[in-house]
This record gives sequence, C-alpha cells and structure tokens, in this order.
Amino acid sequence: MNRALSVAAAAALLAACGSEPLRVDALQRARFGRKRWPTAAIELGSQVAARRYLLTGWSDTEQRGELNYRWASGREAGLRFVRRPAPTRIRLLGCSGDGQPVEAELAVNRHPVGKVGFQAEGSEALVDVAPELLAASGENTLTLRFLRDITVETVMRRNRPVFRPRNLGLARVTFGPPGAAAGELVRLERRSVQARDGGLGTRAGATVTTYWHLRKGSTLQLGIRNPPQELAATLEARVRILCRDRSTQWRQRLAPGESIEAELELELCPGQPAALQFETGPDHDPDLAAELHWAAATVTAPRARPKPAPAAPPPLPADTPVVLIVLDAAAAKHFHSYGYHRPTTPNLDRLAEEGTLFERAYAPAAFTLGSVGSILTGHYPESHGVIHPHLKLPPPAATLAEILRQAGYKTASLIGNHHAGATFGYHQGFEVQEVWRIRPRSKGQFVPASYDNYAENLLPAIERFVAGQRGQPLFLYLHFREPHSPYWPPQPYDRLFPTRYRGTISGERREMVALERGLLVNPAEVLEHLVALYDGNLAYVDAQVGRALEILRRHRLYQRSWIIVTADHGESFLEHGEMRHSSSVYEQNVHIPLLMKFPAAEPRGQARVRELASLVDLLPTVAAGLGLEVPATVQGTDLRTLVFHPGVSPRRTVLALTVPQYDGAALIGERYKLISMPLERRVELYDLRRDPNETDNLAARAPLRAGLMLQELRALRARHRALRPWSPGEAVIDSETREALRALGYVNG
Repeated sequence: MNRALSVAAAAALLAACGSEPLRVDALQRARFGRKRWPTAAIELGSQVAARRYLLTGWSDTEQRGELNYRWASGREAGLRFVRRPAPTRIRLLGCSGDGQPVEAELAVNRHPVGKVGFQAEGSEALVDVAPELLAASGENTLTLRFLRDITVETVMRRNRPVFRPRNLGLARVTFGPPGAAAGELVRLERRSVQARDGGLGTRAGATVTTYWHLRKGSTLQLGIRNPPQELAATLEARVRILCRDRSTQWRQRLAPGESIEAELELELCPGQPAALQFETGPDHDPDLAAELHWAAATVTAPRARPKPAPAAPPPLPADTPVVLIVLDAAAAKHFHSYGYHRPTTPNLDRLAEEGTLFERAYAPAAFTLGSVGSILTGHYPESHGVIHPHLKLPPPAATLAEILRQAGYKTASLIGNHHAGATFGYHQGFEVQEVWRIRPRSKGQFVPASYDNYAENLLPAIERFVAGQRGQPLFLYLHFREPHSPYWPPQPYDRLFPTRYRGTISGERREMVALERGLLVNPAEVLEHLVALYDGNLAYVDAQVGRALEILRRHRLYQRSWIIVTADHGESFLEHGEMRHSSSVYEQNVHIPLLMKFPAAEPRGQARVRELASLVDLLPTVAAGLGLEVPATVQGTDLRTLVFHPGVSPRRTVLALTVPQYDGAALIGERYKLISMPLERRVELYDLRRDPNETDNLAARAPLRAGLMLQELRALRARHRALRPWSPGEAVIDSETREALRALGYVNG
C-alpha cells in the first residue's frame, strides 16, 4: 500500500485506456461525506451546527446580546456528543428563561455528574466527568433535568398569542481536558474539521470519510502539511481504504512544520463501493488543538470509453396539440395499469395501451408546490425555489407554457388546486387560466362550490377552450384535484368498492391525524374504508379524464394530440405510519404514473419503459419533441430517448424531497433507494428490486453503499441550490386562496 505507482506503469495504463485520466478532488467530495470527531464544542444557537447533536426537549433559538441561545422546552433536554473515554471537563454557557435563576441536574449516559445553575443575564458552569462514564464507542448523551416547573412565555405572532415553554437557554457546550479553566476551553471551540486554503484542516481524532466506486488502476495523490502553529504537536496522517470485507491503511507522522507528498494505489476493491478515510492522530488526545492540513487529495482513474449517444428522435409536427393532465395525489400503486387489484382506471388503462407507460416515474417532491414548479420549469424544487407557501415563481423563470406560447401555441391552464395557480407564479405563459373557485355560504364561511363533483366542473371550460381554437395549435394543462383528500367521490363512486365500515369518516385532515395517532375506534376498518374512498375518487377522476378525451375526439384533435398523464405526487395509507403525503419520500408518496400517447401518425416506440423518469423531464421532452430550443439550465432530460431507444438511460438516479420542515430527501437509483431524514438522524437504504414495499432497511448492513448514495444526495442538493437561475418572489395569499387550501387540508384552523 505504501508503494508508489511507477510512471511507466501509469503511462501504460493510460495508453491502454486511450484517453486522458479522470481526476477527482477528494477534498471537494469530503464536503458531502461523513465527518466524525471528538466533540470539542456544540454551538446550540446555530440551526445547522447544532442539528447533529440535538436530542429531545429543545425548541427555538433567540439572540440575546452577542450570543444565540437554544431554549430547552421540557422538564428534560438532551444532547449527543462524541467523546472517547478520558477525563473530561464540560463547560456550559447559558441563561434562564424568566429572569429567575434556574438549576438542573446534569447526567452523562444517565449517570448523575452534578448540579448546574444559570442566571438570567447569562452565566457558565463547569462539570468534570470521569472516563468510566463515557462510552467506549465514543457516542454519549448529556441530559439536563430541571428542578422547577417550566416557564411559559407568551409571544405574539401575526397578532395571535403563541405559548412557548422555556426553561433554560444554552448558547454553547464545550468539552476539554480535566481541570481546564474556562479560558483554556475557548481555544477548543472551533470545529475539528474545516476548510483551509483550498484544502482541509483536521484536528487530532477527526475522521473524514468519502465514498467511491473505484476503477481498476486508480491512484490517490496526497499533499499533507503540519503547519507551524501556536499549539504545535507531532501529528499522524492516516488514509484508510475500506471495502465490504477488506481494509488497508497508510500512515505517516509529521513534526511541526513538516510536509509530505505521497501517491497510493487504490487496487483493493475495483468496481465496488468503497470508502476513503482521512484521519488525524493521535487518538488518545482529543483536546489537542493542533491541526493537520490536507492540502491535496486527488483520485486519478482511467477514463471510461464514452458510449455513443443514440440519435435524437425526429421532432413532431410543429402544430401538434399538447395536452398535459395532472392528477393530484395519485399514487402509481393504485392504478390498475400499474398492477393494482381494483379496476380504478379503465380510461387511463386504455390510453396506456395506445401509448407508453413509464414504470418508474417519480415526483421530485412529495407536495404540489414543488412538483408543479418542476413540471413547468424543468428544474428540481430546490433549484426553481418554490418550496414554501410564501414563495412564488418569479417572472424571469422560463416555463413550458411560455416556450410554447412563443412558438405560436394557444395556452390554457385549468386547475383544481390553488398550489398550481397564479398565487404561486404558475400562471406564467398561460393566456387562459381558470382555478377552482370558492363561493361564500354565510357570514364569511366558505364551502367548495359543487365540491362533490368538482372534477366534472372543469369539462365545460375544456369544451370552451378546445372549441375556440381554429388554426392555432393548443397547449392544455389540466390539473384535477382528485383523488386528493378529502375523499368525497359522488355516487356511484362513493360505494364502488364497498367495505365493512358504516361511519362518516371521509378523509379530512383531522381524521387522518387521528388515525395516525391511534385515536379512532376500529382503525383497520377505518383504513380499509379510506382506501376504498380514495380508490373511488381515483375512479371518478378517471371517468372525467375519459370525458375530457372524448371532447378532443369530438373536435378531431385526439388522434393528432400528444397526451401526457401524470400526478404531482402520491398518497400514503399508513404503509410507514403516515397518512396523506408531504412528510416522507417512501414509494407510495413519490412513485407516480406517467403515460404518454403520441400522435397516431407518429412511431409509437416502447409500450413500457423501465428506466427512471422524473417530472423534471417533461419540459425538455415536450420542447425537444416539438423541435423547440430547450433552456440550457434545465435539469431534466428528453424522455423520448427512453421510448425509442430501449435500454439506453441518460441518468443513473432521480431525486425526491419532502416539504422543507422535514428536510427529507430520497435518491432513487436503478435498484437501490436511499432516504435521508437528517432532522431525525435517520438514513434508510432499500433494494427496490427485492423489496418494493421498503420494509427491510439495509443501511446498517450495507454502510458503504448507503454512504456512497448519501454523499451523492448531499452533493446533488447542494448543486441544485447553487444553480438556482432566479430568486423566487413572495406569494400573497388572499382569503379565497386560503380557504381553498384549507379545504384541501393545507391550512389549519
């Protein structure tokens, strides 16, 4: 492992490959890898820095003077920290919540270590911990149990009182050697891993893990320095290569001011997931403040021969009518054409028989706002930016409707969910837009207008728009509310799939929450009933889609039209403990239907596509399919390549997000799917080929594959945020829109 690769061998290897080698900066990849170090300090007032340490019992943060404090909101609050068994002094910097002193019992790994007290204006406390109380694995818990009742503070937000329990505010917790004075601990309060002059600085005990698929013939070039510094010490640089069943290590000691360059072979496990760990020793002194500087770490590998790209399918006629139909909260698993046992979608099944069904299509978000923005812009949600209900798409954003309108199309958006409407900027490029309206009932109360048969209320608007087009191509975007909750299908669809249940539950938000929390009698019967109502709602909207397609036939447009049917996201029924959607990215929430019927005069292509597809692909697919220029910034790809070139996939993975308050995301590959819920410190890995219902979490048994996919997920999300081509505007939600969103369960109260 210490032997450097010879120049002659490297030249022969590259000549055999026939191209310049691929070089990847491992230190850049380290930004998204896993970092572990003995905890020196926890900045509790930082939303990002504190996240990895927080357990239960904490709430919001507040700035007081020059410090940010995080408030403990229960009778007990806990933190996790990494510390090897050694005598340790803990310094806590905090303040009380109501002007009165507060006391707490401090425990490490549930063993009492003493009492601490804090004043209203802020004070510090020092506690010493014996090494035998610290876990040998390094993962420990610090718990504060408060000795008096919780203080409840009332604050006004949006002219409404909000009651916040507050006991103790902590700004910082610092860990150091025994007997250290508070001033000596301050030097340890910076992070143990941080960027340094284009490289990486790591302190003793710190480990940075990056994940790779290493090719045969790969090497690692290192440049390491132990710079002269105030607290100089001899440090040891270590590089460890880990495979599933093998590992090897290189190490080198560096005196203060010493530098070294090295080249290492990476031949241990070519073609398999592997980890490269960069570690700084010594392990036995986690309070050592000296820092090793990794100035360079470059992986060089033979470049794979590029596969020739398939020829792009020829564009459709420039006047081809385009009809895009989106069903709201329609999970692919409930479509008969996707293998569901109930005949929920006869009209869409017939459409699928005439065209192409994408077996593995995914929503980029488990909520309407994010997915609709991706449909219309070709950008993932964190790139187009409309991921909060107070944001809207700004005028500089280029939408599919604008591209088609500039090409001479008449454009119309007829929608049943305000999250797809003008309030959030999704009207851009549409000459006609009609949104489901709310009519007043009495004294400011609102009910949906003909809510029980809302989908069919769109049909007259479809008829008017289609009949009014003479000699001008049309783009029609239909966004049906169904089968989204509440599940109120009209007769006979409300009893299309009878169950044993005889109550009045219909899938409103409060009923869903009660079922999630186990508060309903006969929950199994209630769940069976809700699934039946959802399926009835889906069958109802399928019938309305059939009527819309019949309108196209009457006006002699159906055979000439390019018709795309999909959903903005799916729906959950306690498969993983959740009802509805938005807070998780399991298959039932993000695996969606995607059907595509080309004009009858054009080649049909494959009947079923097994490669990955995403809603971000719709804009580039339609634009390229009509011979129009695709904006350079779009993150999707032309799906016609999959339709007309079987087995050729332009991508390896797709991405899906939860709503921002959960900060969850999934990276879906051809076989494996990784789910990251960082606020819960939860990572899950599933083999979808073997386990399509996501019941067997492989993350602990396949840590290298999980680490590789998690690293890629983090890098993709960072890239999407960095490449945002515009800044979202501020959405102004009027009373009508608010009531419409409340009816759909988006707004409480």
